[in-house]
Amino acid sequence: MLVFSRRWALALAACALLALPALGILSAQPAAAATCNAITGGSGVTSTLSDCSEILTVTQTGGNFNVAVSFPSNVSTPPSINNGFNANGYLIGVVNNTGVAIQDLQLIGFTGSPIFNIVPSETLCATNLAPGNCGSIGGTTTAPINLKTYTITGNEGKILGNGNLVYFTSIGSGNATANNFGDVVFDGGLPAGFTADFALTNLAQGAVCVTDINGNCVTTVNEPATIFLFGSGLIAILAMRRRWQAPRSRGRWIRWE
Repeated sequence: MLVFSRRWALALAACALLALPALGILSAQPAAAATCNAITGGSGVTSTLSDCSEILTVTQTGGNFNVAVSFPSNVSTPPSINNGFNANGYLIGVVNNTGVAIQDLQLIGFTGSPIFNIVPSETLCATNLAPGNCGSIGGTTTAPINLKTYTITGNEGKILGNGNLVYFTSIGSGNATANNFGDVVFDGGLPAGFTADFALTNLAQGAVCVTDINGNCVTTVNEPATIFLFGSGLIAILAMRRRWQAPRSRGRWIRWE
């Protein structure tokens, strides 16, 4: 009986340890960056920013993607024009707090405030965060990782931590406003726990959806922790059932080696 009790206690402890990663306990989670890079500049830049003007945080609830809009504590809500780096430039951050890489976000702006109405003299090209190809605004080029073609705006950004490119495609009308809708593409994907920054002409109203590499909306995703917990629990139940069905010898459980 003592052997059975000890094994029962060990089985319960093992099940508890298997459940902890799914609950976010004892699991290694990369720390998500909360802010953008500081931004300074010369000609055309009217202010210095120590953080984003706007932050879009992507999370998961029951496998569904959610995108929340927030503003750093050092800016107003919604920010005034003084919280941009010039009259036509706002630094935007995307924080991936999901468990999967994100390929693309579809963004839309407020009515009458186009977010992709690029003014070449007031882009990130005039700051310390200048993207590449600034001398070719309006031309096309190929993203180095996914090999997709895009039009250079001068407001392309980077994924913080690995330096991969952030660029824009499918720019069009939204909320009855031209250049107010488009895809923000993370070349190579925005990994879980990472942040990307880039610039827009105006603040985004929010995300239409998370999309795949081809720009198709993706509303749900399988959660690895949920699948792991279900599988682990099933294995534990089968193991205990095997012990319960084992034959007895003189009132003692037969030792399984």
